[in-house]
Amino acid sequence: SVTARLRDGANALVERTVEIGTQPLTVTPGTAVRAQKVTIGGSSFEQSAGNDIRAISINGSPVAEDLAQFEVSHNGDFAATVTVPLEARTGDNEVRVVGTDGRLATGTLTVPEPVIELDLPQGQRGTPVKVTGGGFAANGIVQVSYGDGGEFVGFGQADPAGNFELSFPVPFTAAIGRTHKVIAELTVRLEDGSTTLLTAEADHSLPAGTIETSPEWVSLGDTLIVHGENFPPFAQVRQIEIAGRSVAPVPGVSTNGNGSFEAQIRVPSVELGVQPLRVEVSGVVVTHVVEIRPPPLSGPPSRVFAELVRAGVLHRVWHLDRPTQEWSFYDPNPSFSEFSNLTEVKLGEVYWIRLSAPRDFQGEPLVAGWNPFLIK
Repeated sequence: SVTARLRDGANALVERTVEIGTQPLTVTPGTAVRAQKVTIGGSSFEQSAGNDIRAISINGSPVAEDLAQFEVSHNGDFAATVTVPLEARTGDNEVRVVGTDGRLATGTLTVPEPVIELDLPQGQRGTPVKVTGGGFAANGIVQVSYGDGGEFVGFGQADPAGNFELSFPVPFTAAIGRTHKVIAELTVRLEDGSTTLLTAEADHSLPAGTIETSPEWVSLGDTLIVHGENFPPFAQVRQIEIAGRSVAPVPGVSTNGNGSFEAQIRVPSVELGVQPLRVEVSGVVVTHVVEIRPPPLSGPPSRVFAELVRAGVLHRVWHLDRPTQEWSFYDPNPSFSEFSNLTEVKLGEVYWIRLSAPRDFQGEPLVAGWNPFLIK
């Protein structure tokens, strides 16, 4: 209703309240993107000799120039298919239809905000990622970029409902261990010649490289297994260092398609204790630590006598179990592995060690030939 000042005959102006009714409109679909087709329906309009409809607008923007194409039926119903203007705002927009008789009908059209989703929000370089977007202008061209530098990764064609799909590989320039923005943009040119940008973004992260080693600790000259995860895929392991001493490059050792690798290295001669381990793969550097202990004085013979085995001088070790008076032996030659029955070296026991050349062992000199040795 409006309050107006009207002239009461020839008398002075007086205030009167005049009721102006509006009719509801239906908008199908009720949620639509810019440039999408929607159907507006209403009732209780009047037919006229000329145009039945005087104006149709969405958010104040006219959406039809040729109004003669829209007719009111004999029962007052009205339907018109129009295009959502590019000037429509995100959220609720008022839809207005004005009949020739001045009758006003209104409704609401909701324009969604552009959004995108990633099927894999986390992955390595080169991993395919599918972007699914919605809320963009119908039939528009969406440009997708990746990372802080806005590296272009592809175009997506929006459908008549403003949805699009695009797959791209994660750029090999993307920094590992960081979260990057995937940005989708569509430039819209308005009637007045200006432009506006429809944009949406999502996060994609590259997990940091990790290193694991086994066994839990090693001695000098032992074999250390280095296992890496989340490195660049299909890349050579360029360098492995322990305490600054290089033990690589490792020929033929590369990461697989998931960015994983496994390498066996020999522990170099460095100081005992906890030492840094450094791995470099395709410019990605990851550090770890490895504990280096003195050779064990007891335990499996392969570890106790590992120093002599590596030197190539150990021929065989014999041991007499005094309570049972039974002999057992250890032979490092793989041909005797199934016959060797000495499984554990114990402190305080005497072992007969046969060497092919003189060698120091546990701080004591041994000669070529047989050596009785007390493990202490």
